[in-house]
Amino acid sequence: MATVTKREWTYKGEKKSAWIIRYTDRGGVRRQETFEKKKEADARRQKIEAEISGEVHVAQAATITFKEVADLFLRECDRRRLVKDGIGRATVKNYEAFIRKHMCCEIGATKLTQISPQMLRDLVNGFSVRMKRNTVQRAVTVLGLVLDFAISRDLLKRNLMRDHKIRAPAPTGERIAVPSIEEIRRLLSVVSEPRLFKERTKTRLHKRALVALAIFCGLRRGEINALKWENIDFAMGRIHVKLSNSQYDGVKLPKSTAGIRVVPITLPVLDVLLELHKFAGNPSHGFLFMSKYGGLMKPSQFSEGLWKPVAREAGLCDEDGKVKYHLHSLRHAAVSLLIAEGLSPLHVKTMIGHADIATTLNVYGHLFPEDESVKTSAEGVAARFYAAPKQQRIITI
Repeated sequence: MATVTKREWTYKGEKKSAWIIRYTDRGGVRRQETFEKKKEADARRQKIEAEISGEVHVAQAATITFKEVADLFLRECDRRRLVKDGIGRATVKNYEAFIRKHMCCEIGATKLTQISPQMLRDLVNGFSVRMKRNTVQRAVTVLGLVLDFAISRDLLKRNLMRDHKIRAPAPTGERIAVPSIEEIRRLLSVVSEPRLFKERTKTRLHKRALVALAIFCGLRRGEINALKWENIDFAMGRIHVKLSNSQYDGVKLPKSTAGIRVVPITLPVLDVLLELHKFAGNPSHGFLFMSKYGGLMKPSQFSEGLWKPVAREAGLCDEDGKVKYHLHSLRHAAVSLLIAEGLSPLHVKTMIGHADIATTLNVYGHLFPEDESVKTSAEGVAARFYAAPKQQRIITI
């Protein structure tokens, strides 16, 4: 049990006092904390006793601040990146941005044991004011990861985010914005008409290949960027997706084994790949998208140098002249077109390289046609016990 005692002393002729909490934790270590007011000491004593009883107590002297544990967490992420343990440099950079910009400025100096549920709720509410919904979800995830890491290092005994169900605001149901059929037609027309470009043939072919591979194959930007001629099987009409180019990590394997896949080459893709292959001198190996200096194009060049000029030429801009869609929107358009053609969720997942079908359904579930099998089965069960009426009754309400 914890005890509260008053301590008095004289310093330079002035009488002073403080309230001391003394207790022994479950590890047998004697602890003490000091407070100016008895009310604060009594409240802390009750909390300590409850935590010790629930085996969730960590002494303040045995813990560190949120910033310190966040630094350790990022260091561990960087270690995992170096040994290729399921995390890339882009992910580490995103974690660091969330932590430094949105968390440490609010609770960085606070000791882990002093972080309260209300403090975390205020932090998440602040995220919601400054960020878009999807970004808030990611920030909350990162916050939870930091606290889980603290638990793994015995700096905390429980994750308040989870115990108190502190979460991001519910999604608003907004759908992913994708180019319409008419906008896609304009894009394809722009990249197919050489007269519309006042640029060299290589740049035009790169733009045309980028649009075709994104819309007709559903490839990610990094996957298109890292395509090699040896991964394209013209004879069998297949693309072997094996690599991805990241702004931070360079050319690497896809982030999941599902990203390594085979994608069919359709006629629009075949036409541009053959033209680009011929223009490049019919190479047997090497990257498709090489810069004018002979090196591999950077991922940022895809967006700024290829995609945005094409989108502007096709009129895919808002009233302020800003391009309405990200390059990744073409991948979403590809999926919506595949679903419209009747491709099943499992086959969509396989073609676009999702790690599991739940991701496919979470992102694109609203695009799949409504399944009537539940209704049909329910009616079949009812028909076993009740004869179907010759004429359906009209119910008036």
